[in-house]
Amino acid sequence: MSAHLNDLHDKFKHDVTNDEKWETLKTELSKIGFEYARYGLLTAFHGRISLQDSIELGSFCNEWEENQKGKDWLVHDHVAKHLVFNSDPLTFRELYRRLDYGELNEAESKNHEMSRQIGMLNGVAIPLSSMLPTSAAGISLEGSRGIGTKEFDEHLNENLEDLIAITEMFHASLNRRTLLPNSRIPTEREKECLTWVMAGLRVQEVAYKMGTHPKTVEKQLASARAKLGAKTTAQAVTRAIALDLIIL
Repeated sequence: MSAHLNDLHDKFKHDVTNDEKWETLKTELSKIGFEYARYGLLTAFHGRISLQDSIELGSFCNEWEENQKGKDWLVHDHVAKHLVFNSDPLTFRELYRRLDYGELNEAESKNHEMSRQIGMLNGVAIPLSSMLPTSAAGISLEGSRGIGTKEFDEHLNENLEDLIAITEMFHASLNRRTLLPNSRIPTEREKECLTWVMAGLRVQEVAYKMGTHPKTVEKQLASARAKLGAKTTAQAVTRAIALDLIIL
């Protein structure tokens, strides 16, 4: 790791806002030839991928953003699937090799053929490690379009270790609670309900512990599910854990 990366720990401190961390990330990536980045956190993950469980941060190139309108990027985007199910980086070059060899499904093929047509040839997607079994994350980076193919490949090999280190620091330092709007963060009572459910208590037992009526607990759990975009209470629990709203 480059010596200057040691200084980044202060910029990614937990008392720094996510927006400030994102600006630091973009600045550091630009120093080594990367113009665009998009971060995705997938929560309530149990061997499947669902758009309602995902949170995105950042932006990609304007042409790609326009092309993605109305699409479910976890259905149409082969890179997103790679970030969920793999631990090794995926270069855009390898993505297009898979496209040419028919390894992508029809929806992915249409999506990534468009990416190639708009010139997104240089880039890499890096899976990010998580300490929680209920979440998976990754970050996609597009390299400068002014760099040639061979030059970019050499450039990536020289900088991949730093890229991984920078993005891992960013991922580890994020205040995940603030990734949700305040209106979607469960109240303290709702989080307490989820915590007791996580501990294995039934609704009646939760009501007894909290000194309230079972119907009140049911209403609070329903409210928590709605705020967290969860279909079930179990899904709400795992999503709350992944977002650091309750402690495992």
